[in-house]
Amino acid sequence: MEMSERISIKGNKPNDTSPSDKRPDVPDNNMLFVCAIELGLLYSGYAYSTRVDPKDIFCPHWNSLTAGTTHLIPTVILLDEKQNFLAFGYEAEEKYLELDAEEKKSCYFFQRFQMNLYDKLRSGERLSPETKVFDVKGKDLPAVDILSNAIKYLKDHMLNEHKTWQTTIEEVDIFWVLTVPAMWDDPGKQFMIQAAERAGMDNKRLAIILDSKAAFIYCKDLPVKKFDGESDSVDMFSLGQRCLLLNAGDGAVDLTAFEVKPEEELHVLIHASWKDCSGIIVNTTYIQLMIDIVGEEFIDSYCQNNTADYLDLLRLFERKRYEKVDEDIIMREVTLKVPPTFVIKYKEKTGKDISQRVKETQFAKSLKWTKDKMRIDNDLFQSFFNPSCEKIVYNVKQTLSKPEVKGSKAILMVGCFSESTILQNAVKEAFPECLVVVPHKARLAVLKGAVLFGHSLLSNNDRPVIEAEFWRQNTTN
Repeated sequence: MEMSERISIKGNKPNDTSPSDKRPDVPDNNMLFVCAIELGLLYSGYAYSTRVDPKDIFCPHWNSLTAGTTHLIPTVILLDEKQNFLAFGYEAEEKYLELDAEEKKSCYFFQRFQMNLYDKLRSGERLSPETKVFDVKGKDLPAVDILSNAIKYLKDHMLNEHKTWQTTIEEVDIFWVLTVPAMWDDPGKQFMIQAAERAGMDNKRLAIILDSKAAFIYCKDLPVKKFDGESDSVDMFSLGQRCLLLNAGDGAVDLTAFEVKPEEELHVLIHASWKDCSGIIVNTTYIQLMIDIVGEEFIDSYCQNNTADYLDLLRLFERKRYEKVDEDIIMREVTLKVPPTFVIKYKEKTGKDISQRVKETQFAKSLKWTKDKMRIDNDLFQSFFNPSCEKIVYNVKQTLSKPEVKGSKAILMVGCFSESTILQNAVKEAFPECLVVVPHKARLAVLKGAVLFGHSLLSNNDRPVIEAEFWRQNTTN
């Protein structure tokens, strides 16, 4: 999927008076906060800052028994048999796991429902109030209702957090910004707005922004020390510069090529999206190794009967794959923890120690299993990343070969998967002629950029921004 359009970091020229570019009538005299909400394909969250100090952006911490402390939570929602909201994120996963078999049949448990919408859009389907998504049991509900429940949960969480801090914040004090994937069209944006309104958001205090643009805004003014690059200067946003934004997430990988025009206007040259090279593919490759060792039947049984521990198995691996690799010890082996029940259940089923089983496989020389730990040769560990890294590099090469992006000299990496040192190294090695930069905590670039975008709308010093105008056109007619 590709497109060509113009967007602007700051907005349009002051003398541009076309209907789509008039400044929205945002009541900024009583706004105290800007809060952005991101419903990602796999993970979601929110961030906010005050009007007094817009760049001091706060992202809440979420705690999980399996994932530890994180800034984002799974895009997972649990409803009861009457379609009433029960939980979202880690809490939804944990509550679902506590249900018995009959309770699981009657409730609604939606995993990766945003991925379902992603697939619909890629197939050419337009999102509407009639669009349905399916839960893990195959039961369907209107997608707009699922989205509105998720938005309402994050909105209420922000408000309730401040109540626990004994600070007085009302909804009228907050200007909300919702992010949408770069591939979403105008009907998709309108679909998200409808969900927000059903969640109780006032459309006079609401704006939409593409996640690619939010990332641009966040990275534009970052000091060099906030980048994991190798240059003392970052001029990606200077006039005439062409750059690639690689938004590598766990659910999908988006690539946007842009050129900076006068007045910091961004001309989008190409946009494309893939999900066969995302971070989740690394997990799939890791699980395939486990299948090669213990067999698919055991993995399926363990996932079915020890679901909480299976999630723990994946999250322990995810935490390891995002650890920053020290170049000085790159050749050392990697230690991966596994839930103790994995070893216990395997011996109960086969009567054999898993450490002995490993010696019978092709991994005898590259993997040692001791109790609840696997020690893996670095080459084997990096092989989990190869399918995704190779496809990403190929897609970037194909993009750079197109005449319309000729002259691109920089690659900006954001998103969860971009925090992987292995992916960063693969991109840097494949494109030595390009400056490759990664903002610190790249997974939060979209959220933080959306917060800054909201502040720009409330500021009398900044010019109007296109995405906000989409909302204004469709709610005043």
